[in-house]
Order: sequence, then C-alpha cells, then structure tokens
Amino acid sequence: MRGLRDIDAGLVIYWNRFKNRFVIDRCINPDPHTHDARCERANVLMVEDEEHGYMTPNDRVLDKIKAMDAWKNYGTLENQRRAREKAKAEHDAKVREDVRENYRLAMIDDKRQISQALDLIQRHDVLRPNK
Repeated sequence: MRGLRDIDAGLVIYWNRFKNRFVIDRCINPDPHTHDARCERANVLMVEDEEHGYMTPNDRVLDKIKAMDAWKNYGTLENQRRAREKAKAEHDAKVREDVRENYRLAMIDDKRQISQALDLIQRHDVLRPNK
C-alpha cells in the first residue's frame, strides 16, 4: 500500500487478528519517525466491503480515504466548522418542521375525536331520557 503514504505519511495499515480485517490507523505523533506498535494511533478505517465482509486493501480503499480527507474537502478548520454549523442548522430546522407538522396533525385528530364524543353525548343524553 505505497499509495497510503502518498495520502498521508502518518497512515499505518496492519492486520487485526481479533476482527480478521485490515485496519488503517493514523499515528498521532507529529514528529517524523518510523512507525511501530508503540505509536499512539487514531482509528481511520476498517477495511471491509459494503456488507461488512472481508476485503483486501486496494485502490477502492485509497479512494475512500481520499474522499474522507476533511482537510482537502474544507481547506481550513473554519470552513469545516461553518459546514458543520450549516448542516446542524438545516437538521434542526427539519426537526422543528417535523414537530410542527406532528402537532398540526394531532390537533386535527383531537378535533375529530372531540367532535365524535360531543355527537355521541348529544345522541345518548342520559340525563333527559325522553328527549
């Protein structure tokens, strides 16, 4: 996986014998060095196919890592923060709209139930049986 080093020199690939999968981690030590088992790492990707089955490391994995690269997608931390805030605002607006719609539908249902109950009471007035 020489292409992995071209993407980021801190990326390390190894076989995880417990998961029976290849795992790609990023060494979080900023100093240039040779990576070994003592490096502190952050998990980047578990190499598996769409059905979570075994997959060998290949060009599709490299393309997926490139697509996940936030620095290339956003350029700066501020751009990434703005994109997250925009996505959160859109999500919150959608949730508020869904709640409003649910309340509106519940009010319609409540009015129908109240109308049916009132109609039933008027038809079967037990206080005035001879009506």
